[in-house]
Amino acid sequence: MIIPLMLNLSPILYMKTSYKFYTFFLLFFCQKGIAQNDSFWFIQNPTQATIQKQGIKFNGTAFIGSNVLNTSMYSERMFKSTFSDQSKNAFLEGKSSKTSIFSDQSMGASYFNDSISGFFISNQSILAYRSNKDFSELLLFGNAPFRDKKVTSNPTNFIQSSTLALGYSRNSRWKNKINVTSSIAVSYLYDFMEIKADQISIYTADDGSYIDAEFKGVEIADKKNENQGFGLVANIECDYFITPSNTISFSATNINSYYLPNSKKTLIDTVFRFTGAPIDVFNSESSISNFIDSAYKQTINNKSKNILTSLPSSLNLKWNHQFNKTTAFISNVRVRSLGKYGFAASVGMSHVFNKRLKAISSLGYGSFSGIVWNKAIEYKGQSFSYFLNINNIQSLALPLKTKSYGASIGLFKLL
Repeated sequence: MIIPLMLNLSPILYMKTSYKFYTFFLLFFCQKGIAQNDSFWFIQNPTQATIQKQGIKFNGTAFIGSNVLNTSMYSERMFKSTFSDQSKNAFLEGKSSKTSIFSDQSMGASYFNDSISGFFISNQSILAYRSNKDFSELLLFGNAPFRDKKVTSNPTNFIQSSTLALGYSRNSRWKNKINVTSSIAVSYLYDFMEIKADQISIYTADDGSYIDAEFKGVEIADKKNENQGFGLVANIECDYFITPSNTISFSATNINSYYLPNSKKTLIDTVFRFTGAPIDVFNSESSISNFIDSAYKQTINNKSKNILTSLPSSLNLKWNHQFNKTTAFISNVRVRSLGKYGFAASVGMSHVFNKRLKAISSLGYGSFSGIVWNKAIEYKGQSFSYFLNINNIQSLALPLKTKSYGASIGLFKLL
Protein backbone atom coordinates (compact mmCIF):
# COMPACT_ATOMS: atom_id res chain seq x y z
CA MET A 1 0.00 0.00 0.00
CA ILE A 2 1.36 3.41 -0.95
CA ILE A 3 0.88 5.79 1.97
CA PRO A 4 -0.03 9.39 1.09
CA LEU A 5 2.00 12.17 2.67
CA MET A 6 0.93 15.76 2.05
CA LEU A 7 2.44 19.08 3.05
CA ASN A 8 -0.22 21.39 4.45
CA LEU A 9 -0.11 24.84 2.84
CA SER A 10 -3.59 25.84 4.04
CA PRO A 11 -2.44 29.06 5.78
CA ILE A 12 -2.16 30.72 2.36
CA LEU A 13 -5.97 30.61 2.23
CA TYR A 14 -5.75 33.54 4.63
CA MET A 15 -4.61 35.64 1.67
CA LYS A 16 -8.08 35.41 0.12
CA THR A 17 -9.77 37.26 3.00
CA SER A 18 -7.05 39.39 4.61
CA TYR A 19 -7.99 42.67 2.96
CA LYS A 20 -11.79 42.77 3.02
CA PHE A 21 -11.80 45.01 6.08
CA TYR A 22 -9.22 47.41 4.63
CA THR A 23 -10.80 47.49 1.19
CA PHE A 24 -13.97 48.75 2.87
CA PHE A 25 -12.04 51.58 4.50
CA LEU A 26 -10.26 52.52 1.29
CA LEU A 27 -13.54 52.78 -0.60
CA PHE A 28 -15.55 54.40 2.17
CA PHE A 29 -13.04 57.11 3.01
CA CYS A 30 -11.87 57.86 -0.55
CA GLN A 31 -11.40 61.64 -0.89
CA LYS A 32 -9.31 64.07 -2.94
CA GLY A 33 -7.34 67.07 -1.79
CA ILE A 34 -3.98 68.79 -1.55
CA ALA A 35 -1.47 67.53 0.99
CA GLN A 36 -0.69 69.83 3.89
CA ASN A 37 3.04 69.01 4.10
CA ASP A 38 5.78 66.92 2.54
CA SER A 39 5.56 64.05 5.03
CA PHE A 40 4.45 60.61 3.88
CA TRP A 41 3.13 58.06 6.33
CA PHE A 42 4.09 54.74 4.68
CA ILE A 43 7.08 55.46 2.39
CA GLN A 44 9.06 57.58 4.80
CA ASN A 45 12.44 59.20 4.27
CA PRO A 46 14.83 58.65 7.22
CA THR A 47 17.03 61.60 6.24
CA GLN A 48 14.21 63.99 7.13
CA ALA A 49 12.45 64.40 10.45
CA THR A 50 9.07 62.67 10.46
CA ILE A 51 6.18 65.13 10.66
CA GLN A 52 3.67 62.96 12.44
CA LYS A 53 0.33 64.35 13.58
CA GLN A 54 -2.47 62.77 15.51
CA GLY A 55 -4.00 60.08 13.36
CA ILE A 56 -4.96 56.45 12.85
CA LYS A 57 -3.37 53.97 10.46
CA PHE A 58 -4.70 50.68 9.05
CA ASN A 59 -2.47 48.20 7.22
CA GLY A 60 -2.55 44.65 5.89
CA THR A 61 0.09 42.40 4.30
CA ALA A 62 0.14 38.95 2.73
CA PHE A 63 3.25 37.29 1.30
CA ILE A 64 4.36 33.76 0.46
CA GLY A 65 7.64 32.73 -1.09
CA SER A 66 9.91 29.77 -1.72
CA ASN A 67 13.23 29.03 -3.33
CA VAL A 68 11.74 26.26 -5.52
CA LEU A 69 7.91 26.32 -5.41
CA ASN A 70 6.29 28.52 -8.05
CA THR A 71 3.39 30.95 -7.64
CA SER A 72 1.16 28.79 -9.82
CA MET A 73 1.34 26.12 -7.09
CA TYR A 74 0.25 28.64 -4.43
CA SER A 75 -2.73 29.76 -6.48
CA GLU A 76 -3.73 26.18 -7.27
CA ARG A 77 -3.53 25.28 -3.60
CA MET A 78 -5.88 28.16 -2.75
CA PHE A 79 -8.53 27.30 -5.34
CA LYS A 80 -8.03 23.59 -6.04
CA SER A 81 -6.93 20.47 -4.18
CA THR A 82 -4.39 19.36 -6.80
CA PHE A 83 -1.47 20.80 -8.72
CA SER A 84 -1.41 21.09 -12.50
CA ASP A 85 1.13 19.07 -14.46
CA GLN A 86 2.86 22.28 -15.57
CA SER A 87 3.40 23.67 -12.05
CA LYS A 88 4.35 20.24 -10.68
CA ASN A 89 6.93 19.65 -13.42
CA ALA A 90 8.38 23.14 -12.98
CA PHE A 91 8.93 22.34 -9.30
CA LEU A 92 10.38 18.86 -9.93
CA GLU A 93 12.81 20.25 -12.51
CA GLY A 94 14.25 22.70 -9.99
CA LYS A 95 17.97 22.24 -9.37
CA SER A 96 18.06 23.21 -5.68
CA SER A 97 18.81 20.48 -3.16
CA LYS A 98 16.75 22.25 -0.47
CA THR A 99 13.16 23.42 -0.19
CA SER A 100 12.33 26.55 1.78
CA ILE A 101 8.90 28.14 2.26
CA PHE A 102 7.92 31.24 4.20
CA SER A 103 4.45 32.77 4.50
CA ASP A 104 3.58 35.90 6.47
CA GLN A 105 0.12 37.48 6.72
CA SER A 106 -0.71 40.34 9.05
CA MET A 107 -3.20 43.12 9.66
CA GLY A 108 -3.23 45.89 12.19
CA ALA A 109 -4.30 49.34 13.30
CA SER A 110 -2.29 52.11 14.99
CA TYR A 111 -3.27 55.30 16.80
CA PHE A 112 -0.71 58.12 17.00
CA ASN A 113 -0.93 60.85 19.64
CA ASP A 114 1.79 62.85 17.88
CA SER A 115 5.28 62.28 16.49
CA ILE A 116 6.42 60.79 19.82
CA SER A 117 4.13 57.94 20.76
CA GLY A 118 1.25 55.74 19.74
CA PHE A 119 -0.69 52.53 20.39
CA PHE A 120 -1.30 49.60 18.07
CA ILE A 121 -3.05 46.26 17.70
CA SER A 122 -1.93 43.60 15.22
CA ASN A 123 -2.71 40.07 14.13
CA GLN A 124 -0.06 37.94 12.42
CA SER A 125 0.11 34.41 11.01
CA ILE A 126 3.43 32.81 10.05
CA LEU A 127 4.34 29.54 8.34
CA ALA A 128 7.95 28.54 7.75
CA TYR A 129 9.40 25.28 6.44
CA ARG A 130 12.75 23.96 5.25
CA SER A 131 14.01 20.49 4.34
CA ASN A 132 15.84 18.58 1.64
CA LYS A 133 14.04 18.91 -1.70
CA ASP A 134 13.34 15.22 -2.28
CA PHE A 135 11.76 15.03 1.17
CA SER A 136 9.44 17.92 0.29
CA GLU A 137 8.56 16.16 -3.00
CA LEU A 138 7.53 13.14 -0.97
CA LEU A 139 5.34 15.27 1.29
CA LEU A 140 3.72 17.16 -1.57
CA PHE A 141 3.12 14.38 -4.10
CA GLY A 142 3.22 11.16 -2.10
CA ASN A 143 5.79 8.41 -1.76
CA ALA A 144 4.85 6.33 -4.83
CA PRO A 145 7.82 7.70 -6.87
CA PHE A 146 10.17 6.69 -4.03
CA ARG A 147 9.54 2.91 -3.93
CA ASP A 148 12.55 0.98 -2.70
CA LYS A 149 14.31 4.25 -1.92
CA LYS A 150 15.29 5.93 1.32
CA VAL A 151 14.59 9.67 1.46
CA THR A 152 16.50 11.61 4.11
CA SER A 153 16.25 15.22 5.25
CA ASN A 154 18.62 16.90 7.68
CA PRO A 155 17.82 19.19 9.24
CA THR A 156 14.06 19.71 8.94
CA ASN A 157 12.17 22.64 10.45
CA PHE A 158 8.51 23.61 10.41
CA ILE A 159 6.66 26.27 12.37
CA GLN A 160 3.10 27.57 12.16
CA SER A 161 1.72 30.28 14.44
CA SER A 162 -0.92 32.96 14.86
CA THR A 163 -0.67 35.85 17.31
CA LEU A 164 -2.68 38.85 18.51
CA ALA A 165 -0.66 41.72 19.99
CA LEU A 166 -1.49 44.99 21.75
CA GLY A 167 1.35 47.45 22.23
CA TYR A 168 2.88 50.90 22.61
CA SER A 169 5.39 52.61 20.28
CA ARG A 170 7.67 55.58 20.83
CA ASN A 171 9.98 57.69 18.68
CA SER A 172 13.06 59.52 19.98
CA ARG A 173 15.60 61.78 18.28
CA TRP A 174 18.99 63.02 19.52
CA LYS A 175 20.78 66.06 18.10
CA ASN A 176 19.53 65.38 14.57
CA LYS A 177 22.03 62.50 14.34
CA ILE A 178 20.16 59.47 15.73
CA ASN A 179 16.51 58.56 15.48
CA VAL A 180 15.14 55.54 17.38
CA THR A 181 11.70 54.04 16.93
CA SER A 182 10.78 51.27 19.36
CA SER A 183 7.73 49.33 20.43
CA ILE A 184 6.74 46.75 23.02
CA ALA A 185 3.61 44.61 22.95
CA VAL A 186 1.83 41.96 24.97
CA SER A 187 1.00 39.12 22.59
CA TYR A 188 -1.39 36.17 22.73
CA LEU A 189 -0.28 33.04 20.86
CA TYR A 190 -3.52 31.27 19.92
CA ASP A 191 -2.26 28.79 17.33
CA PHE A 192 1.11 27.08 17.42
CA MET A 193 2.91 24.03 16.11
CA GLU A 194 6.64 23.46 15.66
CA ILE A 195 8.69 20.52 14.39
CA LYS A 196 12.47 20.40 14.70
CA ALA A 197 14.45 17.40 13.49
CA ASP A 198 18.14 16.64 13.19
CA GLN A 199 17.26 13.92 10.69
CA ILE A 200 14.15 12.24 9.27
CA SER A 201 14.44 9.27 6.90
CA ILE A 202 11.58 7.48 5.14
CA TYR A 203 11.93 4.23 3.24
CA THR A 204 9.05 2.94 1.09
CA ALA A 205 8.88 -0.80 0.37
CA ASP A 206 9.13 -1.80 -3.27
CA ASP A 207 5.59 -3.20 -3.24
CA GLY A 208 4.28 -0.26 -1.22
CA SER A 209 3.15 -2.47 1.67
CA TYR A 210 4.93 -0.47 4.39
CA ILE A 211 7.26 2.39 5.12
CA ASP A 212 10.07 2.59 7.65
CA ALA A 213 10.43 6.02 9.27
CA GLU A 214 13.59 6.87 11.19
CA PHE A 215 13.56 9.88 13.52
CA LYS A 216 16.72 11.34 15.05
CA GLY A 217 16.54 14.29 17.42
CA VAL A 218 12.92 15.10 16.58
CA GLU A 219 10.96 17.55 18.77
CA ILE A 220 7.28 18.29 18.17
CA ALA A 221 5.61 21.07 20.15
CA ASP A 222 1.89 20.79 19.52
CA LYS A 223 -1.19 22.62 20.67
CA LYS A 224 -2.94 20.84 23.52
CA ASN A 225 -5.81 23.20 24.26
CA GLU A 226 -7.38 26.40 22.98
CA ASN A 227 -5.47 28.61 25.42
CA GLN A 228 -2.08 28.47 23.79
CA GLY A 229 0.29 30.94 25.37
CA PHE A 230 1.33 34.54 25.89
CA GLY A 231 4.48 36.60 25.68
CA LEU A 232 6.22 39.86 24.81
CA VAL A 233 7.18 41.20 21.38
CA ALA A 234 9.62 44.07 20.80
CA ASN A 235 10.72 46.03 17.72
CA ILE A 236 13.44 48.62 17.42
CA GLU A 237 14.83 50.67 14.54
CA CYS A 238 17.80 53.01 14.79
CA ASP A 239 18.64 55.57 12.06
CA TYR A 240 22.10 57.12 12.13
CA PHE A 241 22.47 60.23 9.96
CA ILE A 242 26.03 60.10 8.67
CA THR A 243 25.57 63.18 6.50
CA PRO A 244 22.47 65.12 5.46
CA SER A 245 22.14 62.79 2.46
CA ASN A 246 23.32 59.46 3.89
CA THR A 247 21.63 57.34 6.54
CA ILE A 248 22.36 53.88 7.89
CA SER A 249 19.45 52.13 9.58
CA PHE A 250 19.44 49.01 11.72
CA SER A 251 16.28 47.28 12.88
CA ALA A 252 15.36 44.22 14.89
CA THR A 253 11.80 43.09 14.22
CA ASN A 254 9.55 40.68 16.10
CA ILE A 255 12.00 39.94 18.91
CA ASN A 256 9.81 37.71 21.04
CA SER A 257 9.45 35.11 23.72
CA TYR A 258 6.31 33.09 24.54
CA TYR A 259 5.29 31.01 27.53
CA LEU A 260 3.05 28.04 26.74
CA PRO A 261 1.69 26.48 29.94
CA ASN A 262 0.78 22.80 30.00
CA SER A 263 1.61 22.22 26.33
CA LYS A 264 2.43 18.90 24.71
CA LYS A 265 5.99 18.19 23.63
CA THR A 266 6.91 14.97 21.83
CA LEU A 267 10.52 13.79 21.64
CA ILE A 268 11.29 11.02 19.13
CA ASP A 269 14.57 9.23 18.52
CA THR A 270 13.71 5.84 17.11
CA VAL A 271 12.47 3.87 14.06
CA PHE A 272 8.81 3.06 13.23
CA ARG A 273 7.20 0.81 10.63
CA PHE A 274 3.88 2.04 9.26
CA THR A 275 1.69 -0.47 7.42
CA GLY A 276 -1.27 1.50 6.13
CA ALA A 277 -1.84 4.47 8.42
CA PRO A 278 -2.08 7.78 6.54
CA ILE A 279 0.21 10.49 7.83
CA ASP A 280 -0.44 14.19 7.24
CA VAL A 281 2.82 15.33 8.76
CA PHE A 282 2.29 19.07 8.93
CA ASN A 283 -1.49 19.27 9.34
CA SER A 284 -2.22 20.81 12.72
CA GLU A 285 -5.75 19.37 12.66
CA SER A 286 -4.46 15.78 12.55
CA SER A 287 -1.10 16.02 14.19
CA ILE A 288 1.55 13.34 13.72
CA SER A 289 2.30 13.62 17.43
CA ASN A 290 -1.28 12.58 18.26
CA PHE A 291 -0.99 9.55 15.96
CA ILE A 292 2.37 8.50 17.33
CA ASP A 293 1.15 9.15 20.86
CA SER A 294 -1.73 6.68 20.48
CA ALA A 295 0.15 4.07 18.45
CA TYR A 296 3.56 4.00 20.10
CA LYS A 297 3.12 5.20 23.68
CA GLN A 298 5.90 3.00 24.98
CA THR A 299 8.58 4.08 22.52
CA ILE A 300 8.59 7.86 22.71
CA ASN A 301 8.98 10.59 25.29
CA ASN A 302 5.67 12.43 25.21
CA LYS A 303 4.63 14.69 28.06
CA SER A 304 2.85 17.88 28.98
CA LYS A 305 5.09 20.65 30.23
CA ASN A 306 5.54 24.40 30.34
CA ILE A 307 7.35 25.53 27.20
CA LEU A 308 9.29 28.69 26.41
CA THR A 309 9.48 29.31 22.67
CA SER A 310 10.13 32.07 20.16
CA LEU A 311 8.80 32.78 16.67
CA PRO A 312 10.85 33.90 13.64
CA SER A 313 12.41 37.37 13.99
CA SER A 314 14.36 39.58 11.58
CA LEU A 315 17.47 41.74 11.55
CA ASN A 316 17.70 44.46 8.88
CA LEU A 317 20.50 46.73 7.74
CA LYS A 318 19.64 49.55 5.30
CA TRP A 319 21.53 52.36 3.60
CA ASN A 320 19.65 55.37 2.23
CA HIS A 321 21.38 57.87 -0.06
CA GLN A 322 19.42 61.01 -0.92
CA PHE A 323 20.43 62.30 -4.36
CA ASN A 324 18.22 65.35 -4.05
CA LYS A 325 14.94 66.42 -2.43
CA THR A 326 12.91 64.01 -4.55
CA THR A 327 15.06 60.96 -5.35
CA ALA A 328 16.88 58.46 -3.13
CA PHE A 329 18.78 55.19 -3.48
CA ILE A 330 17.99 52.42 -0.97
CA SER A 331 19.80 49.16 -0.27
CA ASN A 332 18.66 46.60 2.28
CA VAL A 333 19.87 43.31 3.76
CA ARG A 334 17.65 41.14 5.98
CA VAL A 335 18.37 37.97 7.95
CA ARG A 336 15.48 36.02 9.47
CA SER A 337 16.09 34.04 12.69
CA LEU A 338 19.87 34.43 12.27
CA GLY A 339 19.68 32.70 8.90
CA LYS A 340 17.57 29.72 9.97
CA TYR A 341 14.67 31.00 7.86
CA GLY A 342 16.65 32.71 5.17
CA PHE A 343 18.24 35.96 4.10
CA ALA A 344 17.30 38.59 1.53
CA ALA A 345 18.94 41.61 -0.12
CA SER A 346 17.54 44.33 -2.36
CA VAL A 347 18.37 47.66 -4.02
CA GLY A 348 15.86 50.28 -5.13
CA MET A 349 14.95 53.87 -5.82
CA SER A 350 12.31 56.11 -4.26
CA HIS A 351 10.93 59.23 -5.90
CA VAL A 352 8.61 62.02 -4.81
CA PHE A 353 6.59 63.16 -7.84
CA ASN A 354 4.77 65.94 -5.99
CA LYS A 355 3.27 66.66 -2.59
CA ARG A 356 0.61 64.06 -3.24
CA LEU A 357 2.51 61.14 -4.75
CA LYS A 358 5.57 59.08 -3.82
CA ALA A 359 6.72 55.72 -5.21
CA ILE A 360 9.46 53.18 -4.66
CA SER A 361 10.74 50.36 -6.87
CA SER A 362 13.25 47.69 -5.83
CA LEU A 363 14.77 44.46 -7.05
CA GLY A 364 16.12 41.79 -4.74
CA TYR A 365 16.77 38.15 -4.02
CA GLY A 366 15.93 35.98 -1.02
CA SER A 367 16.84 32.41 -0.13
CA PHE A 368 13.17 31.80 0.81
CA SER A 369 11.64 33.84 -2.03
CA GLY A 370 13.84 33.86 -5.13
CA ILE A 371 13.92 37.08 -7.14
CA VAL A 372 11.55 39.74 -5.80
CA TRP A 373 10.50 42.82 -7.79
CA ASN A 374 8.73 45.27 -5.51
CA LYS A 375 6.60 48.28 -6.48
CA ALA A 376 4.99 50.59 -3.91
CA ILE A 377 3.04 53.82 -4.19
CA GLU A 378 1.55 56.27 -1.69
CA TYR A 379 -1.02 58.93 -2.50
CA LYS A 380 -1.85 61.75 -0.09
CA GLY A 381 -5.15 63.56 0.08
CA GLN A 382 -6.05 66.44 2.36
CA SER A 383 -6.44 64.28 5.44
CA PHE A 384 -5.97 60.75 4.07
CA SER A 385 -3.02 58.73 2.73
CA TYR A 386 -3.45 55.59 0.63
CA PHE A 387 -0.74 52.98 0.20
CA LEU A 388 -0.35 50.00 -2.15
CA ASN A 389 2.62 47.66 -2.43
CA ILE A 390 2.88 44.70 -4.84
CA ASN A 391 5.56 42.00 -4.83
CA ASN A 392 6.35 40.30 -8.15
CA ILE A 393 3.49 41.58 -10.28
CA GLN A 394 5.11 39.63 -13.13
CA SER A 395 3.75 36.45 -11.50
CA LEU A 396 0.46 37.21 -13.28
CA ALA A 397 2.18 36.60 -16.62
CA LEU A 398 4.97 34.23 -15.53
CA PRO A 399 3.57 32.12 -12.66
CA LEU A 400 5.82 29.12 -13.38
CA LYS A 401 8.98 31.28 -13.32
CA THR A 402 8.13 33.30 -10.20
CA LYS A 403 8.77 31.92 -6.71
CA SER A 404 6.93 34.45 -4.54
CA TYR A 405 4.16 37.02 -4.53
CA GLY A 406 2.33 39.25 -2.12
CA ALA A 407 0.76 42.63 -1.51
CA SER A 408 0.29 45.28 1.16
CA ILE A 409 -2.32 48.00 1.52
CA GLY A 410 -2.66 50.84 3.98
CA LEU A 411 -4.74 53.83 4.98
CA PHE A 412 -3.76 56.79 7.20
CA LYS A 413 -6.33 59.27 8.50
CA LEU A 414 -5.39 62.54 10.16
CA LEU A 415 -7.53 63.31 13.18
